[in-house]
Amino acid sequence: MASKEYYRNQIADKRAKIVSLRADIQKTKDEKKSRMDYLSRTIKSSSSQSSKENYRKMKIAEGAKFEGKIDALKNKIETINKEIDSLKKSLDKAK
Repeated sequence: MASKEYYRNQIADKRAKIVSLRADIQKTKDEKKSRMDYLSRTIKSSSSQSSKENYRKMKIAEGAKFEGKIDALKNKIETINKEIDSLKKSLDKAK
């Protein structure tokens, strides 16, 4: 059976990982905003209807890609929170 210090260190490491993942989420959101702004400007400045349609499709696809990345990061945070809960229970049982 592991010591309480082991569990405390594991919990601290998991919390640090959550902070890192939250920073990654914010970075991804910023990238998404920048890319969506660029594509919006490109759509407005395009002269042909076909290129506007292509840029609109690209904007939708890239928006979905960014949302997928954000959702994956949120799922990782959720998983880590469950691991922390499990470690806390083990910590309570530890000597």
